[in-house]
Parts: sequence; C-alpha cells; structure tokens
Amino acid sequence: MKGIIFTEFIDIVEKQFSPEMVDTLLSETNLPSKGVYTSIGNYDICELLALLDVLSKYSGKTVKELLQFFGFHLFGRLASVYKELLADITGTFQMLEKLDDHIHVEVKKLYPDADTPKFEVIHLDTNELKIRYQSSRPLADFAEGLIKGCIDHYNEKLQLTRHNISEYPPYEALFCINDVNGYDK
Repeated sequence: MKGIIFTEFIDIVEKQFSPEMVDTLLSETNLPSKGVYTSIGNYDICELLALLDVLSKYSGKTVKELLQFFGFHLFGRLASVYKELLADITGTFQMLEKLDDHIHVEVKKLYPDADTPKFEVIHLDTNELKIRYQSSRPLADFAEGLIKGCIDHYNEKLQLTRHNISEYPPYEALFCINDVNGYDK
C-alpha cells in the first residue's frame, strides 16, 4: 500500500485526536516500518490495520467507523493536493465514472507500483450510479468513506448505500449512489 495513505493517516490522527495518540499508536504496535513512513514508500496493509486496532481501543470507535472517517477526510486532502486531476470534474457521479479510466491512470503515472482498487460502473442513469468495488485489501469501509468525502466535496445531496458481495479476497462491494432530488449532468 502506498505510503501516502500512511502519512495522511498519521496526520489525520494527530489533528483529529492528538500527537500523543500517534505516539500511543506507534508504541503499542510492533510495525516492521517502526512507523516511519514516506509518501512514496510501500507498506503492508497489516500495518494500517494494526494502527486502526489500537486507535479503536483508545477512541471507542470501531475499525469500520475509523476507516470511513479516514476515507472521508482523505478525499478532501487528496482533492486539495492533486487538484489538477479533478480540474474538469464537476460532481460526484462524474468523479466516480472517471475513477478507473482517468484518476487511477493518473495515479499509476505518479506511482507505477500502486495497487489501486477497481471501481466498475455497472449502471448509470440521471439519478443513480451503481459501482462494483473490488480490491485485494479489506478496505470497503475506507472506499465508502472516500465516496462520502467526494459527495461532501461537491456539496451534493446524494444517498449512498453499500452491499458487501465478498468479505474474502478479492473483496467486493456494490455501492449505489442515488440523487433523490434528480441529477442533471
């Protein structure tokens, strides 16, 4: 998993909880990296899951809640850092439609060894978008948070539901995004 995910996670924990919480996470986990992350490095997903387990213990929030929280906040951060990738995108439906064919292609240019999840649009009309998510990692909650962050970023009133398809590798989920007020492309 790309180091930018880890560096942003540590940053969000520091800002939303405290620098002391970061110290606690790093001291209570036995991480191969010792918690020294660079944005361009590659790290095992097990490190993120270990950090989340300890954060869950101290925050009183479930790992699911924390992954969604992290994804939500990370979307805003990535939209700020990589705004050129989103320059021509005007809304959530358009963003999610272009995720695999545009955004992930650009991510691969920046990080050729990135293992991005697959977001396959399986249905689209003016009021509904259905996407099949597939990943080698158990991060559907994180993806859900990113989608919620995207909806918030574009300040849209959309309803999101998720149906897990497989909770074993490859992990799959179906995300349905509905514009209950009508969506105008």
